[in-house]
Amino acid sequence: MEKLQEATISTELGLVGDCKGSRFPERQITILAIEDWKAALTSLGGVDLDWSVRRAIFW
Repeated sequence: MEKLQEATISTELGLVGDCKGSRFPERQITILAIEDWKAALTSLGGVDLDWSVRRAIFW
């Protein structure tokens, strides 16, 4: 997983600069707002976890 602070994303090009995107057109990305992550941690009792521990793999 690669952490980016900012990126250019489009429906035509996907994540600009991502070499895997052109080879795997069905590849998906997750956009997570810090406010939503903090709210989720609060709902779990205020635990302190880095957002990168979140994994959402659905089949």
